[in-house]
Amino acid sequence: MDSQTPTGLPALSGDWTIGFVACQADLLRRIACDLAAARPGSTTVIDCSRIESIDTSGFQLLYTWATTLDFKGIKLLFAGFPEPILASRALLGFTALFASLDLNVRK
Repeated sequence: MDSQTPTGLPALSGDWTIGFVACQADLLRRIACDLAAARPGSTTVIDCSRIESIDTSGFQLLYTWATTLDFKGIKLLFAGFPEPILASRALLGFTALFASLDLNVRK
């Protein structure tokens, strides 16, 4: 599971369903520590193009992570969700919650 793209942007990949969110939470903690040290107060784009599967627990984890970091002054924008993941997000009712966090729909 890579945590960066070739350009150095933080990246998420793999399975974000209930059986794997504990492992993914560890990855998010490591990314958050790196962001706090390197880019306090800035906005960081998170590459989500390699997420393979996600369910309610995965979306809840991502949303909670992003809003918690926002309270600490670290802004996140998610980018590159694959089409099947966007369809799942809509089906599960998370589209509105992610509207301000998604680089592709943010205005």
